[in-house]
Amino acid sequence: MNHIPFVNSQGHSIDDPSFTLKKELTEKGETIVNDLGKSVKSLVKNSNLHENIITIAKTFATHETNVLQTEEMIQQMSALSRELTSQVNLLHTSFQSLDGINTQVVNINKSAHSLAIPPTTTTITTNENN
Repeated sequence: MNHIPFVNSQGHSIDDPSFTLKKELTEKGETIVNDLGKSVKSLVKNSNLHENIITIAKTFATHETNVLQTEEMIQQMSALSRELTSQVNLLHTSFQSLDGINTQVVNINKSAHSLAIPPTTTTITTNENN
């Protein structure tokens, strides 16, 4: 590093008294900047930051897909529930109709038994005079 010499009152050059301190501070500053640069390079090199961000993004995308699929499944389950309720109502109506038909069959059966003619005994006679 070149420095501009100071000149005293007799014209002789003298060194700047702060030059040594400036030189030390400059060297320390360069060391700090170099160390900081090495640290940043090491951090970036040894960091999985990029992979972690990609993994996090993929995880969020997966969760978003899962939420959408869950919403779709809930809608399908609601539709199935409505369909099953409709089927149960149809079965209930059918059973009520069957109860009415069963009652009519029982009544017809009772009427048929009450109208039945009791069995008669027949006698067979033979002619022995022939």
